[in-house]
Amino acid sequence: MREEQKIIRFVIIDDHPMTRRGFGNFLSGAGGFEIAGEAASLTEGRDLLEGMQKLPDLVILDIGLG
Repeated sequence: MREEQKIIRFVIIDDHPMTRRGFGNFLSGAGGFEIAGEAASLTEGRDLLEGMQKLPDLVILDIGLG
Protein backbone atom coordinates (compact mmCIF):
# COMPACT_ATOMS: atom_id res chain seq x y z
CA MET A 1 0.00 0.00 0.00
CA ARG A 2 1.37 3.40 -0.99
CA GLU A 3 1.79 6.01 1.74
CA GLU A 4 -0.08 9.30 1.22
CA GLN A 5 2.17 12.20 0.26
CA LYS A 6 1.89 15.20 2.58
CA ILE A 7 1.07 18.44 0.76
CA ILE A 8 3.38 21.27 1.84
CA ARG A 9 1.47 24.53 2.12
CA PHE A 10 3.51 27.69 1.54
CA VAL A 11 3.23 31.47 1.58
CA ILE A 12 5.37 33.80 -0.54
CA ILE A 13 6.20 37.29 0.75
CA ASP A 14 8.00 39.38 -1.88
CA ASP A 15 7.46 42.83 -3.34
CA HIS A 16 7.95 41.67 -6.95
CA PRO A 17 4.83 40.09 -8.53
CA MET A 18 6.89 38.15 -11.10
CA THR A 19 8.99 36.59 -8.33
CA ARG A 20 5.89 35.54 -6.40
CA ARG A 21 4.32 34.11 -9.54
CA GLY A 22 7.55 32.32 -10.53
CA PHE A 23 8.04 30.64 -7.15
CA GLY A 24 4.36 29.77 -6.99
CA ASN A 25 4.30 28.22 -10.44
CA PHE A 26 7.57 26.36 -9.91
CA LEU A 27 6.62 24.77 -6.59
CA SER A 28 3.02 24.04 -7.56
CA GLY A 29 4.22 22.41 -10.76
CA ALA A 30 6.74 20.27 -8.89
CA GLY A 31 3.93 18.48 -7.06
CA GLY A 32 3.42 18.11 -3.35
CA PHE A 33 3.16 21.88 -2.80
CA GLU A 34 0.15 24.16 -2.47
CA ILE A 35 0.09 27.97 -2.36
CA ALA A 36 -1.59 29.06 0.87
CA GLY A 37 -1.19 32.76 0.08
CA GLU A 38 1.05 35.56 -1.06
CA ALA A 39 1.83 39.08 0.05
CA ALA A 40 3.72 42.07 -1.35
CA SER A 41 5.06 43.48 1.93
CA LEU A 42 6.00 42.48 5.47
CA THR A 43 2.88 44.15 6.86
CA GLU A 44 0.66 42.40 4.33
CA GLY A 45 2.44 39.10 5.03
CA ARG A 46 2.02 39.45 8.79
CA ASP A 47 -1.69 40.22 8.37
CA LEU A 48 -2.08 37.24 6.04
CA LEU A 49 -0.39 34.84 8.46
CA GLU A 50 -2.27 36.18 11.49
CA GLY A 51 -5.58 35.67 9.68
CA MET A 52 -4.93 32.04 8.73
CA GLN A 53 -6.70 29.26 10.61
CA LYS A 54 -3.87 26.88 9.75
CA LEU A 55 -0.33 28.23 9.39
CA PRO A 56 1.68 27.20 6.31
CA ASP A 57 4.51 24.68 6.47
CA LEU A 58 6.85 27.06 4.64
CA VAL A 59 7.26 30.82 4.21
CA ILE A 60 9.37 32.13 1.34
CA LEU A 61 10.45 35.64 2.36
CA ASP A 62 12.45 38.25 0.48
CA ILE A 63 15.07 39.17 3.09
CA GLY A 64 15.48 42.53 1.36
CA LEU A 65 12.06 43.65 2.63
CA GLY A 66 12.29 45.75 5.70
